[in-house]
Amino acid sequence: MPEPNDRESRIFGVGSRSALGAASAVGALALACKALGLLREALVAARFGVGWVADAHAHASTLPVFFFVAVGGLNGPLHSVFASVFSSSGTRDSLSRAERDALATSVAAAALCVGAVAFVAADAVVRVTSPGLPPAMYATVATQLRIMAPCIPLAAVNGVKMAKLTARRRLALPVASPAVSSLCVIVVVAVATSDWGALDGGASALASLLLPRPEHALAAGTTLGALAQCAALTWSASRSGAGAAALGGDFDFKASARRRGGSLFASRLSPAQRSARATLADACATSATHQLASCTDLFFASFAASAAAGLGYATLLAMTPLGILSTALITPLVPVFDANKHPSDWRALRANVSSALAAAFAATAFVAAVATPLAAPAIRVVLERDAFGADATALVATAFATYVLGGFFFVARELITRVFYVLGDANAPFRIAAASVFVNAALDVAFFKLGAFGIALATTGTAVVAAAALHRKLARKIGGGGDVADARFAAHAAKSALAALAAFCATEGARAATAGFARAGLWEAGAALAAAAASGAAAFAGAALALRMENPLSRAFLSPESTIES
Repeated sequence: MPEPNDRESRIFGVGSRSALGAASAVGALALACKALGLLREALVAARFGVGWVADAHAHASTLPVFFFVAVGGLNGPLHSVFASVFSSSGTRDSLSRAERDALATSVAAAALCVGAVAFVAADAVVRVTSPGLPPAMYATVATQLRIMAPCIPLAAVNGVKMAKLTARRRLALPVASPAVSSLCVIVVVAVATSDWGALDGGASALASLLLPRPEHALAAGTTLGALAQCAALTWSASRSGAGAAALGGDFDFKASARRRGGSLFASRLSPAQRSARATLADACATSATHQLASCTDLFFASFAASAAAGLGYATLLAMTPLGILSTALITPLVPVFDANKHPSDWRALRANVSSALAAAFAATAFVAAVATPLAAPAIRVVLERDAFGADATALVATAFATYVLGGFFFVARELITRVFYVLGDANAPFRIAAASVFVNAALDVAFFKLGAFGIALATTGTAVVAAAALHRKLARKIGGGGDVADARFAAHAAKSALAALAAFCATEGARAATAGFARAGLWEAGAALAAAAASGAAAFAGAALALRMENPLSRAFLSPESTIES
C-alpha cells in the first residue's frame, strides 16, 4: 500500500510541498504592498476627496493603468504568457532565444505605438470615453492622460521582467514591486500639495517651477512610480545570473529591423511562435474586453457627479483583501496547474482547481461577512478627513460593500482564466469576456440611475455571470461535474457559508455595541473597528472548528523547485 504522500503526489501530479505555505508567503508580501497602497489612498483622499481632481484622474488613468496593471502587471497576460514561454525554454517545441527576443520586441513596439496615440490624441480619447464630463474638466483630464502615457510602453517592460523573475523562481520582487509605485505617488502628492507659499520669494518660485501642479500630481506620481517599478525589476533580472540572461526576452529593435519584417509574417513563423503569439493576443484581448467593461462603467459614471472618484476609491479598497487573496492563490498555484496540464493529468488538475476555488470561497466569505457591516466605519477611519467628508464615506461604502459581497466571483474569474492560459487556450476566456461586455452594458443601463452603487452592482453581476460561464467551459474541457472534487467543494462551501453567517452576526453585534466609541475620535474608532473585526474572526474560527472545516489547500502540493526567493 503506498504511503500517503506518494498517493497524494500521484493523484495531484506534483511534489510534496504544501501550497498553504507558498500562498501564505505570497499573501504576506501582498499584504504589505496593499498596506502601502491604503496609505497612498488615504493621502489622496485627504488631499482631493471625491472632488474634480480625483474625478479627473479616475477618467484619465483608465487607459494607462489598464496597460500597466491589467496587461503588464502581476498575473496579467504578459506576465502569464511570457512566464510560460520562459519556463518551457530548452524543451521540445519551445521558442529559441531569438524567437523570445522577437516576441518581446514586437510587444514593446505595439505598446509604444499605443502610447504615442494616447499622447497625441488625448483630447479625442477623453471625449469618447467620458462624454458626460463638464466641459471645464476636459483639459485637465487630457493633460493627465498625456502625463501618464509613458505607462503604456512601460507595461511591456514590467510584464516581461516579472515573467523572467518568475521563471527563475524569484517571486518576492514581482509581488512586492507595486509598493514602489505607491511610494512614488505618496511622495509626489505630499510634496506637490504642500504649502510652499510660506517660503521666501525665490524658493517659492523655484518650487512652483520644479513641482507638478496639484491637479497633475497624481498623474506625475503614477508615471514616476511605473518608471521606478520597471527599473527595480530590470535591475533584479540583470542580477539573476547567467540562467536569466539565457532566457532572452530582450527588446532588440535593431535586430527586428534587420530581419526586414520577415518574422512579422505568419508564413515565416514556426508553429511554436504562432502558438505563443496567438495565446498572447487572445490573453491581451481578454484583458482589453474587461477594460472595455470598465470604460462602459466610466461612460455611465460620467453622468453622475463624483461617481467615478467614488468607484475608484471603492475598487481600490475592495481590491485590498481581494487582491491579496487572488495573488496569494494564483501566483504559487500556477506552477501546480502547469504540472497537470497534460490530458493524462486532468484528474489532478480538476482536484487542484477545486481546492483553490474552495479556499477562495472560504476566504472571500469571511471577508464579506466582516467587511460588509464595517464598510462605513472602516472608510471613516481610513479616508474621512480634510476634503473627504461624510457624504463621500456614504458614497464609497455602498460601492465597496457591493464589490466585497461579490468577491468570490472576481477571484474565481481570474483563477479559472489563468488555468485556461496554462492549458494554452486563451480563446475561451476571450469569448466569455467579450460576451460579458454586453452583459455589463445592459446592467449599467438598468442600474446607473442608482449612481456609484448601481454601477458597482452591474460590475459585480457581470463577474458572477463570467465566473459561472468560465467554470462551465472548464468543466466541459477537462471533465468534472459530479465527481469527488465537486462534492468536496459543495460541502466546503456550505460550511463556509454557515461560518460566514456566524461571523456577520458577531461583527454586526460588536459594531452596534461599540457605535458610541466609534464616533469619539480616531483612536477610539480604530479600536472599536478592530474589536468588531476580531469578534467576527473569532466567530468564523469557532464555527469552522465546530463544523470541522478542513483546509482545502492541504490537498494541493507545490513542486519542490517552486520556492519563494528574493
